[in-house]
Amino acid sequence: MIGKWISIDGCEGSGKTTFVNELKKQCPDLVYVPEFSDSIMGKVLSESVKKDPYIISNSIIGATLLFISDYFAMVETIIKPNISKGKHVISDRGFSSKIAVNYAVMSESYDDQIVKTFFLELFKLSPIPDHTIIFDMPFELIKKRLIN
Repeated sequence: MIGKWISIDGCEGSGKTTFVNELKKQCPDLVYVPEFSDSIMGKVLSESVKKDPYIISNSIIGATLLFISDYFAMVETIIKPNISKGKHVISDRGFSSKIAVNYAVMSESYDDQIVKTFFLELFKLSPIPDHTIIFDMPFELIKKRLIN
């Protein structure tokens, strides 16, 4: 039996992590993948985005590669191995979020077609989630949750 990967994605403040934390209580046998790895790099990224989201380097390309590198580390060490063992994996952010956020950041400074091609080719190296749940909220509510 092959496991399934379910990615919980969506905008900031929409309740992804709250949902995943509740799911952990209800379904402890599933494998959970955090937004960032527990590696040194993942810990630095996690702390950095709490202070100043997505501004972790003076280089847009450098910052993007750090976020993507941490994502691929989790794909290789958590997602792929557990799926092949028949386990179901839930990720707090995943495939869609990693592409969307990093694409948006890079396309502000670089040619859109080059950035699009870069992400299309790079993410061919990643499995695609079997299911993606997208959390969405009205902008004003997100703004209120993030500012308060």
